[in-house]
Amino acid sequence: IRRQRQMCISEGLKRGASIISYGDPVGAMGVIGPKVYRAFSGPSSWRIIKGIIKGSKDGGGKGLLHLCGKTSTALEKIELASSYPIEIDGSMTYGQALLGQLDQATKPLVIGHRCIKGSLDKLVDPHLWGIDLIG
Repeated sequence: IRRQRQMCISEGLKRGASIISYGDPVGAMGVIGPKVYRAFSGPSSWRIIKGIIKGSKDGGGKGLLHLCGKTSTALEKIELASSYPIEIDGSMTYGQALLGQLDQATKPLVIGHRCIKGSLDKLVDPHLWGIDLIG
């Protein structure tokens, strides 16, 4: 399954996709519990995300990977990721802020801790959360 996901995402990047959204609702910590998430689902998501980043770099791209807020916070809880604030103009929507970061990016960028469904919502809090994978 992991290879198929990575293959589909890599193909999307090759065909010009600049933002990829990733989440694993079936393997979410709230569904399977912290013990199983830490042992199986979390490390699997970590490997998939790592592969997406590598594929984007190998393709010469500077794409943006948007992680589901539940995925990014769960990875942070089990210490496979860390987050950092990215200050932005608070007068824009979440989607505009993502596109602005994409325009400024010089390498693949991972953003998380929010739901991409809110891309049309005005930002109340003027920052995004950058995500770094640990390990």
